[in-house]
Amino acid sequence: MSRKTEAMVTSDCRLPTRLSLEEDRALRFAARARAKGGTPTVGAIVLIPDPRNILPHAKSPIKAMFLRVGGNAYQVASFAQASQMFCVARDKSGEGASNTPSPLIVDDAGSVIAHVSYNGRVWPGDAWTVDAMPLYDNRVA
Repeated sequence: MSRKTEAMVTSDCRLPTRLSLEEDRALRFAARARAKGGTPTVGAIVLIPDPRNILPHAKSPIKAMFLRVGGNAYQVASFAQASQMFCVARDKSGEGASNTPSPLIVDDAGSVIAHVSYNGRVWPGDAWTVDAMPLYDNRVA
């Protein structure tokens, strides 16, 4: 039941106390996107996709991940750590995008899981594609 008072509309319907209106909208949007087989993105917040959809060919969980840059590999615990390590090295080097090697995130067998773009975002596979959704977005971290 709604009542209209001048320019303001009020409603007798209330959200559960634990949700704000924005959170409720974000959850509804995410549910609709998942139902359509997509990966939900709300504003600048990227909801983490289900890893089974990203790596459907993986037969076993990844035991270790490494950030491989040039000829060196550094063990990382997460996409966030890989992004942070790359951004620190990028900033220290002072090189531009055209002179910076493309870092890859590989598993313990050397198979490519993802890559880190110059801006620090982590993307699936070894190259960016138009329909790719970031696995880690350092803008919202």
